[in-house]
Amino acid sequence: CLKCHDFSVVDAHAAQFPRQSVQSLEQLAYDLTAPFLTETDKFRAIFTWLHHNVDYDTQAFFGGTVRAVTPEDTLRSGLAVCGGYAGLFVHLAELSGLTAYEVSGHGKGFGFEALPPGAAVPEEHTGHAWNCCYMDGVWQLVDPCWGAGALVGGVYNRRYAPEWFSMTPIEFVQRHFPTDRSFQLIGEEDGGVVEWADYIMAAPRPQIYSDFHEQKLHPDTIQPISKEVQGGATTVFSVWKLCEHMSIAEEDNYIYAVKTSDKLVPMERNDQGGWSASVYVPRGGDKVSIYAVTTITERSLLGAVKEVNGFGYPMSAFKKAIGKKGMAFKFLVAWNVV
Repeated sequence: CLKCHDFSVVDAHAAQFPRQSVQSLEQLAYDLTAPFLTETDKFRAIFTWLHHNVDYDTQAFFGGTVRAVTPEDTLRSGLAVCGGYAGLFVHLAELSGLTAYEVSGHGKGFGFEALPPGAAVPEEHTGHAWNCCYMDGVWQLVDPCWGAGALVGGVYNRRYAPEWFSMTPIEFVQRHFPTDRSFQLIGEEDGGVVEWADYIMAAPRPQIYSDFHEQKLHPDTIQPISKEVQGGATTVFSVWKLCEHMSIAEEDNYIYAVKTSDKLVPMERNDQGGWSASVYVPRGGDKVSIYAVTTITERSLLGAVKEVNGFGYPMSAFKKAIGKKGMAFKFLVAWNVV
């Protein structure tokens, strides 16, 4: 399973070749991929190397000076926009005997805002690039640009996002719309080709923070699916792991909890293999969120303070600690209260 496969050895290897020491792209391709037997591992090494060595060219992007670049240009400068990442990815793949294509189209990335209900469908337009590659008998969509980092408030944050290496076509098309529809890779059994209007007019989803992906949770399993929840009503909040092979055992996970304006409600493991909580959302609150509880502050009888890791923390102890012990959290998902 691509989602739960352990790529730690490949990722560590890919970090050993800093751009400044690379003598040629041919040698780099060999160094990155030669130790590995599968095409999937070879592609992963290239994907991870781009994260470590190429930063998003914010000056060109915001200055309106984006131009076509060669793979050699990107290697030399260590800067690129999406096309530079995609182009270098293809070049290194081909030098390694792999099959990959650069795909152009629209991406719901930095600056994108969902259209309000009733708005006219805009003309189809482009502005993003990613890749389609043939991995061990399966076509796979990957986005090495978004996998390398993200723009946060107009500033580039080099943050590894490996989820852009392992998404299904149905997941990928939620934020990528290729000019060539065949690069959606969605079969008739899964609903067939997604049209532009359905893609661009899709209702906005809850806000997902980067720590959500670090928890190995699946964005398509988030409930409620819309970005708004009704105040003055009870709502069921749910999340699941990326795949069925991943453990949901208490000792293998953080505590997850729903935070409203007036309370913190733990999410219990459900019969479907995820976590859920039925929560009354009060009126007047701005947000309701799902947190991962990262630490709990405990105090001994002698007054000594200890920060206890929230990973594997017993649910029974957590329930007793609510409102009585200090806690630290990671934001995972947030909804607007209406």
